[in-house]
Amino acid sequence: MAGYTGPYMPTTTGSHQPSFPSAGKNDNTPVGGSLYIDTAAFVAKFNSTGTALLYCTYLSGAENDAADAIAVDALGNAYVAGQTASANFPVTPGAFQTTNLAKGGAGFITALNSSGSGLIYSTFLSGSTETVIKGLALDSSDNVYVTGDTADLDFPVTSGAFQSTSPANPIVGGKGFVTKLAAGGQKLLYSTFLGGSKWDDPNGIAIDSTGNAYITGGTQSPDFPTTPGAFQSVNKATVFNFLGGSFVTKMNPTGTALVYSTYLDGSVTDVANAIAVDAEGDAYVTGFATSSDFPTTPGVIQPSLGLSPAELGSEMSNVFITKLNSAGSDLVYSTFLGGSQTLNAGAYGDSGLSIAVDSAGNAYIAGSTEDVDFPLTPGTLQSQNITQLVSGDLAAFVTKINPTASEILYSTYLTGSGDQSGDPAGDSCDCATGIALDSAQNVYVAGRTISTGFPTTLGRSRIRADLVQRAESQFSKPSSMLQRCRNFN
Repeated sequence: MAGYTGPYMPTTTGSHQPSFPSAGKNDNTPVGGSLYIDTAAFVAKFNSTGTALLYCTYLSGAENDAADAIAVDALGNAYVAGQTASANFPVTPGAFQTTNLAKGGAGFITALNSSGSGLIYSTFLSGSTETVIKGLALDSSDNVYVTGDTADLDFPVTSGAFQSTSPANPIVGGKGFVTKLAAGGQKLLYSTFLGGSKWDDPNGIAIDSTGNAYITGGTQSPDFPTTPGAFQSVNKATVFNFLGGSFVTKMNPTGTALVYSTYLDGSVTDVANAIAVDAEGDAYVTGFATSSDFPTTPGVIQPSLGLSPAELGSEMSNVFITKLNSAGSDLVYSTFLGGSQTLNAGAYGDSGLSIAVDSAGNAYIAGSTEDVDFPLTPGTLQSQNITQLVSGDLAAFVTKINPTASEILYSTYLTGSGDQSGDPAGDSCDCATGIALDSAQNVYVAGRTISTGFPTTLGRSRIRADLVQRAESQFSKPSSMLQRCRNFN
């Protein structure tokens, strides 16, 4: 797992960087994107029972750094990406980019060996302004695929790439990008912008067995690139509450063309946070929706938005879960997931923050909710939103749905009693920001908690983290209160 932390992380002896670089942390360095004051990135590995840390290390320079995504290869090496404001962030000789050129924070990609004791490679990825990496995936050859947004007109792109110049002035907002870094970290196999004339914000990326990249996120652009025959060619969103609609894009293995690209939204604000892909090339997307006309399909768990009349048109939302066919031309299924009763209406609502899929086509979703009536199953681990009831904050949830989205196989809250510090209600959350599966379909969930009473098990190590990752599953850590709960990085 990886994330960001302060100076009290329990690092391990012999790890790459066991000490917090406190001497140089500077409150005046850039913050925003993924960056917070006085924070360092970290990477940690648990044993299989969760009783001990195999390693835990900082990954940081003198300024503010945060890890936002992680993947693991067959040998147990960890590939981490995020954002750094540090000129002396640890990079390796011969890496693609060894100098931090960005005034507002650069992206970084680091490969850490299986013992956490050293770097295989580490590189910056940015132009001269600001870049945020929010999603990472790894193929069977250990090539790394990353996505995020950049304000750089000089972001590194490759010859023949799908979009070799930024489609808009960065003053309008960030531009999406997709980059494939060769195994070894020394060169780009491709790198391209991905966006239209307004703000575009990729949040997640997945890879299929042939090297096609699937990217999802939010967009304000009325001209985000779509393809003929795609499911939705028009951005219906008219209320740009930071971001308007969602997109799902499939890019070919060389980064030179789109296999398909489609909007996925209704008429208000709907933003995709995460994506997974199955063996048939069908894409599974989750995020949050505020639009009552977000596209759904017959026979699903929840075909209609579950908000109360008073909440319609507000920032309140339900989770959406959508499966798109391999051609991007139609929905296999699409459903809302959420309730209508909250004690703190008008704040954040429900949001799917991560998604995984098993070989049978069951989908697993993790995220955050304010609802006290979020859909649950009998005998579930936690049947009450304790966080909302006690402190008015958000709770994490974990839900599994069947291959047709017609049935919830299980669904539970995963939360404590919330923030007892006296902060305003709804200002904090127990948020599940990452989910992954093993071969036995055990589910691994990670995120952040503000609850002292968050459920733990005897003999288990305790560590604050924002990401978890197993091989062939990726997700990104949100980066502020609204961002953490909606992935608006």
